[in-house]
Amino acid sequence: MDLNIVLILSSFVVLSSIFLNKFSNKVGIPTLIFFLGVGIFFTHPSGLNIHFANYLLTEKIASICLIFIIFYGGFGTRWEEAKKVVQPAIVLSTFGAVLTAASVTLFCHFILHFGLLESFLMGSVISSTDAASVFSIIRSRRLSLKYRTSSLLEIESGSNDPASYLLTIIAIGLLNKDMSQSQVIVSVFSQIIFGLLFGFLAFKICKLFLTKIKIAEGFDIILIFAISILTFSATSYINGNGYLAVYLYGILLGNSKMKNKVALVYFYDAFTNLMQIALFFTLGFLSDFHLIVKNMPIAFLIFLFLTFIARPLVVEGAMAFFKPKMAQKAVISVAGLRGAASIVFAIMARNQIVGTTQLDIFHVTFGIVLLSILIQGSLLPFVSTKLDMIDLLQDPLKSFTDYSNETPIEFITFVVDGDHFWKDKKLEEMDISRALLVVFINRNGERILPNGKTVIREGDKIVCIAKSFTQGSDIHINEVKIEEDNAHIGTKLKDFEKEMLVILINRGGKYIIPRGDNKLLAGDKVLYLESANL
Repeated sequence: MDLNIVLILSSFVVLSSIFLNKFSNKVGIPTLIFFLGVGIFFTHPSGLNIHFANYLLTEKIASICLIFIIFYGGFGTRWEEAKKVVQPAIVLSTFGAVLTAASVTLFCHFILHFGLLESFLMGSVISSTDAASVFSIIRSRRLSLKYRTSSLLEIESGSNDPASYLLTIIAIGLLNKDMSQSQVIVSVFSQIIFGLLFGFLAFKICKLFLTKIKIAEGFDIILIFAISILTFSATSYINGNGYLAVYLYGILLGNSKMKNKVALVYFYDAFTNLMQIALFFTLGFLSDFHLIVKNMPIAFLIFLFLTFIARPLVVEGAMAFFKPKMAQKAVISVAGLRGAASIVFAIMARNQIVGTTQLDIFHVTFGIVLLSILIQGSLLPFVSTKLDMIDLLQDPLKSFTDYSNETPIEFITFVVDGDHFWKDKKLEEMDISRALLVVFINRNGERILPNGKTVIREGDKIVCIAKSFTQGSDIHINEVKIEEDNAHIGTKLKDFEKEMLVILINRGGKYIIPRGDNKLLAGDKVLYLESANL
């Protein structure tokens, strides 16, 4: 195909994501499903009829995309919230992945009559859930789930790809008869140990460069980019789990204090979206529509078992010790969407298995992912609402960039109460910073455009404009929920250490501008500034 045609089609795919995103937000289905469809259209005889069947090239492209998707899954995880649910999330992502693989293995072997090792391969490939699909739905529909369920799903779906990858490697080795039982045990330990070790070392090296060595502006993005690839490659080279290393590297780096973090988040957020588009489009481009249809009955049966039997049982078993509420378990069960990682692992299996098998692992997995995104993706908002799992007091898009915007200005609004120091004063009499401008007053429904002679009255709703806060290297914005056992309950804000300043309190959905004599109560969500030198 002519290079110009390829470039035009590629540009069309990326630009269409902007328009598809609005449609996706309305119907509640991840935008990424459309790129699978576009890829299929390119190769379908009724579409552009382009022939493409290079599985080896696709595996390399998909693996690179997956590196950055998994890295940002860690980098974008807000540890302050995530650490409160890390134990059930990790149990679900590891023990849960093993249980999923085992249950699907039994179903495929005894019900569908696949060979035992082929059944294990099928279960291993689809044992992980897909973070991109789950959070595409949560963010587009603004679903903030109660009991920190969003954070739990974020950690589970971000950390179970390495577990699925490990299981797939073992399944391939057993099918090829080049891995004994002792080698399986050695592989498990080497994958985990080297994955954790190299992920930690990558973080330390990157942090050293970012803090001790002066790097020209913009090159920090390139540094993090390069270390991500190096971490995955070096770990995989010595039979470690490269995806685990990249995920750990991302979560440690994303929650450390560094310069230019906001710019890094914006860049990697956009870049990861591009990687997801490229990944889903490439996977759709590789597929054969007729083979998808041919294998759809098998894919449908596995999907039904996986979604309505295996996933609920796995959630019940993995989380029994933590005693979650029934509604939470139901939502977690529905949120177990399968996605691109499963298809990537299926391609890897197809490329590495020696000889032939009765199972078309790629197209069966492709069908399962299509059904999962379309059906489960549509059910998640409905089930969350029906089970009253939506937390109306919380923003589902909360991250460490939430209080720093791309624009250099902010609008501020507040009501003047009886003891406010602006009450009964003219604007020209008040010592207001030049960086703050009162632009509008609502007084009992009357709209007033103020000037210097305007007198502020009790009950006035004031709208001001001010320069945005810029997150520098010495000050950081954090948020914390005051739990029942917090030592600061009942403490007056004026008694806090000088390095920390509480700037906003969310108490039962009501926002309070704090004063020195305010006391913290259990359940308060506190926004505060903290010195980087703490």
